Amino acid sequence: MSKILYISLSLFLLPLLGMAEELNLSVNGKTDYQIVIPDQADARNNFAAEQLKEYLKKITKADFKIARLTQATSTNKIYIGLTKDMINLLPEVDFKEDDSSRIIIKTKGSNLFITGTQSSGTLLAVYSFLEDYLGCRWVTASTSVIPADMNLTVADINLDYTPPFKLARLVAYVGTQMNYVYAARLRLKTLSFYEKPIHKVLNKTFNTWPPYHSSFTMISPNKYFSTHPEWFSLNRGTRTDNHQLCFSSDANGLAQEMLQNAKPYLDKNPSGTVMVGQMDMLKYSRCACKKCFAIEQEEGSMSGPQLRFINKLADLVGKDYPKGKVMTFAYQYTEKPPKLVKPRDNVVILLCSYGYEPFEKLNNSDFKNTIEGWSKITKNIIVWTYTAPFGHFLSVFPNLYNTADDIRFLSQYNVKGIFVQGDVQCPVGDFVELRAYLFSHLVWNPNLDTKTLIKEFLDNYYGKAGKYISQYLDIINNSNIATGDNIFIPLDVSIQCANLYKEALDAVAGNKELTDRVLKVRLSFVDNTIGNALVDSKYLESLKKLGFNNIDEAITHLGVIFKKSGASRYAENSKPVSELLTKYRNAIAAKSAKAPSIPMVNLNNKFYFDMQEFSLGMARSKIAKVIEDPKASNGSTVALQGGDYGWHIFATLSRPMLAYHKIEKVTMYASAKVVFTGNKIPQDEPMFTLGVYNKRSKRDLSHAIKYKDLKRENSYNYYSFSFTIDDNDKMWLGDIGDKKYIKEVLFDRIVIVKE
Repeated sequence: MSKILYISLSLFLLPLLGMAEELNLSVNGKTDYQIVIPDQADARNNFAAEQLKEYLKKITKADFKIARLTQATSTNKIYIGLTKDMINLLPEVDFKEDDSSRIIIKTKGSNLFITGTQSSGTLLAVYSFLEDYLGCRWVTASTSVIPADMNLTVADINLDYTPPFKLARLVAYVGTQMNYVYAARLRLKTLSFYEKPIHKVLNKTFNTWPPYHSSFTMISPNKYFSTHPEWFSLNRGTRTDNHQLCFSSDANGLAQEMLQNAKPYLDKNPSGTVMVGQMDMLKYSRCACKKCFAIEQEEGSMSGPQLRFINKLADLVGKDYPKGKVMTFAYQYTEKPPKLVKPRDNVVILLCSYGYEPFEKLNNSDFKNTIEGWSKITKNIIVWTYTAPFGHFLSVFPNLYNTADDIRFLSQYNVKGIFVQGDVQCPVGDFVELRAYLFSHLVWNPNLDTKTLIKEFLDNYYGKAGKYISQYLDIINNSNIATGDNIFIPLDVSIQCANLYKEALDAVAGNKELTDRVLKVRLSFVDNTIGNALVDSKYLESLKKLGFNNIDEAITHLGVIFKKSGASRYAENSKPVSELLTKYRNAIAAKSAKAPSIPMVNLNNKFYFDMQEFSLGMARSKIAKVIEDPKASNGSTVALQGGDYGWHIFATLSRPMLAYHKIEKVTMYASAKVVFTGNKIPQDEPMFTLGVYNKRSKRDLSHAIKYKDLKRENSYNYYSFSFTIDDNDKMWLGDIGDKKYIKEVLFDRIVIVKE
């Protein structure tokens, strides 16, 4: 049930516009105003009127009756929604610009008009009136702040507003994604993938089919590959059914078939949008046929073949469905805009800021050139941004202020929609409630002030603890602790943050609801401190200030809060919480292994990182498997099969960590053992590779270990690679040699030594 707090109305009223006489909507809890709706109002218009009636009663205790236009009896009216007769009452307003997100709030005489040019806009107008003029705040999906004023007046209002992101406004967090009413109150406009409505009135409002990476939904390989192999990509000289579509071969026939497959959707949704999105993941590579390659050369971009095809499909859709649209990705290899072809007017470009550093503003990255290029050739752009740590939702993720600035930056271009992808799968991620609230308000109105919105949320949701949490946010977001894909909180900063959370809890002591909220929101910081304590025992001081005697108590606390919050996963791909807790406890066990002993290296005089298979500093792909091995230093090791090509074990050290420990050059020592198949091996046959790659500088260094380089067989030995380390370097192990010779390579540990 929604929790309602009553506060002073004066805190929220906007500056009065003009000097017209005030409308007395309620006097001593009584009203002579009627809420007037069109005679033929649709369900969304009716819902808007009911919402206004409900909240006006909560504010004033007055009962505002709802009446049809031809049945209204009062001389004082609040008009909700438009019909021809209502439009005639506002001849000074130009209603020709018909947009589903346009809102009009206007006082005239003794009447108040709250409407949109469509019923969806009317609902947005009601929520804008309640929030911006009456002070209602929907803090989360279950927590509201509603003022109390039995003598409610409103001054002169003359608002006509269309948000810059009028095609789509998506902010994907648990509250906004799972609660359509809350999403509407935050004035979002979310995607619908031809699904059965969940809410009786409010289904998602930007109608699209099929979802996202949809090429094989439109043209299924199971159905078409045997009869039309030319429709599928050519890779390594062969047409394949598990990569992409070929957008140049038999393009007209392919487009016609797509249209036929989309007709059931378009017949029911003639103004809907057909999505043709390239397939995802690395194994889905683009077509390499001569026609596609020639188009890429002409267009100076890999997006060329896809966009030329999309235009042909859009022409077919537009002929039969004049209001229909086609949407496609500009994503990874298709991100760069083409030089020659321009999207048709009924084509929507879903431009993804994938691969950019999460703690760098888009305005300061190469994405600025990308958005400028696309905005010159089309007015229909939706930008998909990524604002969560998808590999570990619980991570401290200091991009709050940067994301707010990114939203403002994007509003300056021909961007008609925005998709802020947060950690919708996890309700206990880093400040997920605040992010949903802040980003939703900014995609509605990018001119709102970030700090004001944050303070408003923190005060309303955390009470007296809010000011301490605000100080924590300033430290985390302004301390230069983040770079590349990683953050590092130095010990002194960690202790400072732990003290702030202690003060926050002390400030709300005795209030169980507020205490639970603080415990939940500090979980990301607890998680970060556990990780640091597993590497450096000095961080136990920070854990103790958080109230934990040891690491194990903190890990148990994670499990308790996860369970209490209903969180079942901690990362994408449905990784269960139990796996995370086991990983941490195994990391404690891994610390019990003997210190590394590297021949000819005296580690007593050096600073180093020892990374075991469960170490938080070492990540593994799905291909790398942890197995038991009594000969490994801690009884377990990571196994890679012969022929496994790619980076399957890797480690990173962030810029703040490098600066903190004054590290400039390192040597990576990998303790490895090769298990052979028994076939005779050439001396120069590669066994595995040590490497380092930097996404920003494109530096790519590697050192292949060959058969002749192996030391004692059937035992673990250290193999080294030295280099000057840079910010965001990714150190990796992989590229396992031919499975004809190698059964598997076992990696016991990685030791990164400061030189």
